[in-house]
Amino acid sequence: MRPATMALAYRIWGDCRLHGWSRTVAEIADSLGEDPARVRRVAQVKNWLPRMRMTTDRSCDTPLLTADMDGQIDRLAGDRRYGAEEIAA
Repeated sequence: MRPATMALAYRIWGDCRLHGWSRTVAEIADSLGEDPARVRRVAQVKNWLPRMRMTTDRSCDTPLLTADMDGQIDRLAGDRRYGAEEIAA
C-alpha cells in the first residue's frame, strides 16, 4: 500500500472512530473532503465496507415488492379468495 493510501486509511479510521462507522462512503468522503471512489477503494482494501452503511436501505422497498408479488399471485389465482376452512383442508 502506498504511503498516500495508508494516510487516507488512517484518516478514514480516525473519522469513523470519532463519528461512527454507520455512515455511507459518500458521507465519510464528504467529511474528509475526499473522492468517494477513493474512500471506497481504501475501505475495500482494509475490509471496512461491511462496517459502513449501504447507500440504499433495501428494507424500505420490501413492502412495495411484497404488495406487487401479492397482486401478481392474485391475478394468477383468478382473484379467488380462500377461506380458513379451505386452506386447512
